[in-house]
Amino acid sequence: MLLVSAFGCLPPADPPQIAWYVLSPKPDVNYPMGNSSAPISTWEQINAFPTVDECEDSLKAVASRINRPVECFASNDPRLKHSGIVPVPEPSPAGSAP
Repeated sequence: MLLVSAFGCLPPADPPQIAWYVLSPKPDVNYPMGNSSAPISTWEQINAFPTVDECEDSLKAVASRINRPVECFASNDPRLKHSGIVPVPEPSPAGSAP
């Protein structure tokens, strides 16, 4: 009983840090604008953002710049598990020295 009440006083854990990636299918000889049907784990990371809104706001400009389809995906999307996409580092606390 004591253990239950002691653990009940702990603050909730911080939610995991989720980044949002702008990904695009990689172009090749058969699909110069990328194959949108290719597995997401093979897509190329173009950019990363801390919020879904920022990611989605960038899509039109990014697609225009690279002339390929682009989409936003959360860093915790299971389709990215073995993609090799490098997670965005968590921001350092304000005022901390490098």
